[in-house]
Amino acid sequence: MYKLSDKDKESIKSFNSKLKENIEIKYIESGSKEDALVDDFLSSLSQSASKITIQKEKKGTNHLPEIVVTDNIRYSAVPLSNELKPFLKALSLKSYNKNFKLSDTVRKNLDKISIPIKLKLFAANACPHCPVVVEGMLDIANECKNIELSIIDPAIFTEEATVNSVLSVPCLILDDDIRWTGSVSMEEVTDVLADRDSSTLKAPTLRRILEHGKASWLADQMIEKNMIFPEFIKLVVHEIWSVRLGAMVVIEELAEKKFDLANTICKFLWEKFPKAAMDVKGDILYAIGESGKSEDIHLIEKELITLETEDLQEAAKDAIEEIKLRS
Repeated sequence: MYKLSDKDKESIKSFNSKLKENIEIKYIESGSKEDALVDDFLSSLSQSASKITIQKEKKGTNHLPEIVVTDNIRYSAVPLSNELKPFLKALSLKSYNKNFKLSDTVRKNLDKISIPIKLKLFAANACPHCPVVVEGMLDIANECKNIELSIIDPAIFTEEATVNSVLSVPCLILDDDIRWTGSVSMEEVTDVLADRDSSTLKAPTLRRILEHGKASWLADQMIEKNMIFPEFIKLVVHEIWSVRLGAMVVIEELAEKKFDLANTICKFLWEKFPKAAMDVKGDILYAIGESGKSEDIHLIEKELITLETEDLQEAAKDAIEEIKLRS
C-alpha cells in the first residue's frame, strides 16, 4: 500500500487551496491486482484535497489501470515523492486552461503534427531526472491534442516495463518503435514527431489514425507517396470488423482518386485470401471488387467454386459485377 508522506500531504493541500473550482478525475480500473494500489492513492488524494473527486469506471480497454487527467493524458502510476509535483501540474490542466512556455522550435514542430501519436513515458518516483522529462511532455501534450501521453511507473507495472524492454528511466517510447532514455530535449522529440515518414507507420498507429476519422488523410498520404503502406494490409485483414471497415473506407477513396494505385493492393489481398477467416474473406472480396481489374474476375471465379458459404459466394458475385461495371 502507498501512503502519502507529510510532505506530500502538504503539497496536495497547498494545491487544493489554490484551485478555483472542483476537479473530477476519472479512474479506469483494469481488473488487475495493481488496481488496489492506484485506488488507495486516489482515496488518499481526495481525502487531502476536498476539491478533488474520483469517478471510477470498471475495466477499460487498456490492460493497465488509468488515471485520466485529460482526454490525451493518462497515468498508470502512483505519483508520489518526485512525481507528485508533475502530477499536480497535470491536474491543473483540468482547472486552468494553461499555455505553458514552449520554445518557438517546439511550437512549430507541434503545429506540423496532423495524425494521432501515442507516447509512453516510463517514470519512477525515486528517479531524480524523471520530473523534468514528465513536465516537458505534459507541456507538449497539453499543446498538441494529437499526442496521447501515457505515464507509467515501471516499479509497479513491471510486466509492462519488461514487454517494452525498459531498463532505465526516464524512458520515452513513440508508437512502440522509437525511444529516448535519460534526459531528453523536447526539441529533439518534437523534431522526430513532426518529421515522421508516414509510409513507415506501424499497423497500431495506422489503426489509431482511422479511429480518429482520418481515412482521407491516410488515402492522400499513400497517393502522395504512390504506394500502399506495407502495414496497411494488416488492417484490411484484421480480425476486428470495425478495423477492417475503416480500411475499406481508405480503399474506396484510393479507388476514386487514384485507381491504378488502389489496384496494386489486390496482389497482397490474394496472398492473404487462402488462410483468412470467412468473415475476413468477405471483406477481401469486397476490397477486390472496389479495386480490381478484369484479370481479377478470373481469380474470383476460380475461388467461387470452393467458397464455403452462400454469403461468401454472394460477395464474390458482387465483386465480379463491380469490376465489370468499370470495364
